[in-house]
Amino acid sequence: MENNIEQITSERIGFWLRAGAYLIDIVFVFLFGYVLTLFVGDFFLDLFFGNQMADMNEQMNEIQHLSPKSNQFINPFMSIVKSWMSISAGAAFAGLILVVLEGIFGQSVGKFILGIKVTDLDGGNLPSQKLWLRSGLKYGNNIIALIGSVSGLMAISVLGSFWGMAIFVGFFLTFMDNKQTIHDMIAKTVVSKK
Repeated sequence: MENNIEQITSERIGFWLRAGAYLIDIVFVFLFGYVLTLFVGDFFLDLFFGNQMADMNEQMNEIQHLSPKSNQFINPFMSIVKSWMSISAGAAFAGLILVVLEGIFGQSVGKFILGIKVTDLDGGNLPSQKLWLRSGLKYGNNIIALIGSVSGLMAISVLGSFWGMAIFVGFFLTFMDNKQTIHDMIAKTVVSKK
C-alpha cells in the first residue's frame, strides 16, 4: 500500500517543470496576443482599454494646448503606448484561451508541450467541473482584472491583484511533498505526467 502511494506521489509534477510550462504559456500569450493585434488590435484596444485611452488622449490634448512644442514628444509617446496597450489587450484575450484549455483539457499550451496535465489526486482523469473549478481558481485574478479594466473600476483590478499574489505565493507550495499549489489543494487536483 505504501509503495503504491509513493508511486502515485512520484508521478506528480513539482515546481520546475510547472515553472517551465508557465514560461511557455507566457511566451504563447504574448506571441498570440501580438499576432491578434496585427489583425484586430484596435478592437481589443477599445474593448479592454477604451476608457483609459480616452482619459490619456484627453490629458495629452491638454498638454499640447499648454505647450504646442510638446507634439514632437507626445505623438511618438502615444504611438508607443497605444502599441503596447494593443498587445496587452491581445495578450489578455490569449490568456482567456488558456483558461478554456485548462478548463476543458486540463492542459495549457505549456503543459501540453511538456507532457503534463491536471489530474485527480491519484493521477486519474477529472470530471469537467473539477477542471473548470481549478482553472477558475488559477486564472480568476486575470478574469477579475479584465473586468476591472473593461469597466474602468480600479477597485476590481486591485482585487484581482491580491488574488494573483495569493496564487503566486501558493505556487511555491509545489516544493512540498504533496506537490500541490493552493488552487490544487482547493480543487483537490494535482499536475501529473500525461
